[in-house]
This record gives sequence, structure tokens and C-alpha cells, in this order.
Amino acid sequence: MPVEMPRGMPFSVGTWSQVSKRKRRHFLTHAHKDHCNGILTHCSFPIYSIPLTKSLVLHNYPQSFFLFFLSKEI
Repeated sequence: MPVEMPRGMPFSVGTWSQVSKRKRRHFLTHAHKDHCNGILTHCSFPIYSIPLTKSLVLHNYPQSFFLFFLSKEI
């Protein structure tokens, strides 16, 4: 079941829906399938993640090559 961010927040974290598509920022903390569900159809840019998460998403969803990730080291 998708999780929605509280109303009025300008960002989303690990959720992809029609509502999250209107957000200005997206954070993907890890690449579990439940957090990537809908990423291809309801994504807007950019997606902030660590390099490992980006690599796992690109590996698990090869059709996601077009997604714009901003990888951040921690």
C-alpha cells in the first residue's frame, strides 16, 4: 500500500503517486520494491539518493535509465 506524505509538504520520500508527481523534490532512501513502486509512471525530477540506491534502481528497473538522479554521498 503506498504511503502519502502529509499535505502541504513540498517533497516526497519513497512514494510515487499522482500527488507525489506534483512535488518539487523527491528523496529515495533505499531501493526496496515497495519504495520504487510507481517510480516510472509518477516521477518528476530530480530524485535525491545515495549512489548505491541509484545503482540498485537502475539495475532492478533498467527502463528507468531516463530518471534524473542527484546522488549524494553520506
